[in-house]
Amino acid sequence: MVQNDAKSREALAGGLKPYGWQWWMTGTFDYSRPLVLRRKDGSSYPIWKGKMTPLAAIGTFERFIKYWSKGQAFYFVVAESRSFLHVHALVGGVGNLIPFRIMKGWEHSYGFARIQRYDRNLGGAHYIVKDLGSEKFEWGFSLPNLKGGTNDNEVREGLQ
Repeated sequence: MVQNDAKSREALAGGLKPYGWQWWMTGTFDYSRPLVLRRKDGSSYPIWKGKMTPLAAIGTFERFIKYWSKGQAFYFVVAESRSFLHVHALVGGVGNLIPFRIMKGWEHSYGFARIQRYDRNLGGAHYIVKDLGSEKFEWGFSLPNLKGGTNDNEVREGLQ
């Protein structure tokens, strides 16, 4: 498990800064209706969102952003389940996608969403890793290889 200390959080936040993030996203899950998940064979099954784990929330976000961006987005996403399950994500590589349409797509399928233009001066990279290492925290990412920078494998190794 990743250590929940200031040094680990600072290192990860610093490693996220070089990416060309476009959006900061927060998404919640409406527990009053089931989420319909699809199996690889094409069949589907409902899961009540109140029973979702942070890891399931990460998978839900990843499928969602890949669908809307036609596989072009890169992201770093965390799911927290302190008082209620929600995700925070840094998203880039989305070109001219309209944030309002993405927000409405999330709200139609999952719950409340807020998408804002990413401003590196507001500390989003630090906020997104604030609960690093806690039991109610999961993370996922798909990051491009930066010239002379970090790629997915290096981030994974650094988090071991």
